[in-house]
Amino acid sequence: MKISSIVRILITGVIFYLLFRFTGIDLNNLFNDLLKIDIQSLIYGFIFLNISIFVSGFRWRYLLNSLGFPLSQIFCIKEYYKAHFYNNFLPTSVGGDISRIYNAGKKAGSVEDVLTTVFLERGLGIISLVAISCIGMLFLDLSIKLKIVTYLMLPSTIALLLLPVIPKTNAILVKVVSVLPKSMESRLLKILDIFLSFHNRPLTLFIALSYSLFFRVVESVFVFFIVNGLGIDFSFQYVLVLHSIVSVIKFIPITINGLGVSETAWVTLTINSGIGKEKAALISLLIFSISFINSIIGGGISVIEKYRR
Repeated sequence: MKISSIVRILITGVIFYLLFRFTGIDLNNLFNDLLKIDIQSLIYGFIFLNISIFVSGFRWRYLLNSLGFPLSQIFCIKEYYKAHFYNNFLPTSVGGDISRIYNAGKKAGSVEDVLTTVFLERGLGIISLVAISCIGMLFLDLSIKLKIVTYLMLPSTIALLLLPVIPKTNAILVKVVSVLPKSMESRLLKILDIFLSFHNRPLTLFIALSYSLFFRVVESVFVFFIVNGLGIDFSFQYVLVLHSIVSVIKFIPITINGLGVSETAWVTLTINSGIGKEKAALISLLIFSISFINSIIGGGISVIEKYRR
């Protein structure tokens, strides 16, 4: 095991210890809340979690097709399931993208093109997250510092989206890349050419962004059913905003798959809601647990494909 992985495991443990130690979370109350959960709500949540994965597959295939790579819908969805499985063993939620890039790159014959689609996916996903979070900040009782940080993130993510359609971006980025070592320059220039090819296709970016927003809504339905199953009376709009903010915070790559960071965020964001610290932490733990169990589908797909070769 790499030292970085060991460090992240230790940090995860420390964050959990501090969370339980200083917030006064009662384990007995937490387990009692868990035993009272509505199983039917969890089943509905499980269904919508899988629908969100299908939406992600549709979005990725759309971007691949826009670059002239007609990979099948089944292939894209399978790769997403496998990526979800690999994410369990990597520090952030983007770790599984490596497997998607590698496998789709072999099938398409161009790793650079596939890498560009994944990069765009992530950029559009972050923009949708930050946009929802910023709007939600207007309605949540949070500190002014947290609001300022979030609003500062919005223009930077919007700028990322606009890069392909801003005139003269190509010349500027080429100059930046030219100072890099020659071994990196040629490949990065090719990726830039593909990325900037969207200059004349703003509609493609808009449709892909719409997919990202729809994915965020569907995934939040999954979270809403978990919240509802715990007997918490939150509106869907409130859950959508909370989940989006927590997802942004989880991009901090200091723990394994955001564990500890996510629970702390849920407890902090709902501290004035009256639901109790135990239920707040349980929301995050259930999101992780159900996602982990569901990711076994991706592990099964990987095993089956390995033995079919």
